Amino acid sequence: MIPMKGVNNMSRVYNFSAGPSMLPEDVLKRAAAEMLDCEGSGQSVMEMSHRSKEFEKIIKEAESLLRELMNIPENYKVLFLQGGASTQFAAIPLNFMNKSGKADYIISGQQESTWVGGEQYEFEYIYEKTGKYPAIRGLDYMNDDFEGVNRRAIEWYEKGGIVSICWHCGSDFSGS
Repeated sequence: MIPMKGVNNMSRVYNFSAGPSMLPEDVLKRAAAEMLDCEGSGQSVMEMSHRSKEFEKIIKEAESLLRELMNIPENYKVLFLQGGASTQFAAIPLNFMNKSGKADYIISGQQESTWVGGEQYEFEYIYEKTGKYPAIRGLDYMNDDFEGVNRRAIEWYEKGGIVSICWHCGSDFSGS
């Protein structure tokens, strides 16, 4: 992040991290003003029912603006979904499944340090489903787990496996 001076005597930063980025000050001010009372509804947008008239108006306007901005034709559906990278990591392969309901995957190792199951989860999962371990293990240098990646690479090599290591690098400002 890069410090930014002179904006209403506040210290603001340019945010180049993954996920949310810096928002224009007028957007933040409007959000702050409407935190307790969104457009005269007597409630915050975070308190509204997703089935309410007030929220329906908001979502329809958001869809309309998105269609205009991205030139999305009317015969396409616009979906507003929650979730970040991990959700997409899980959802994208499902879009490539054929009618048999089966899919092939390449396990890069990038997600191993963030999965709830831990660093061996993906390999145990594959073994549980197929009865064998993959020949190639992909690992990524990321999340400051360099020693763990090195250890897992050596262990896999010593078991006769093929190791592929990728240096996962973000911008200097992303914190990764």
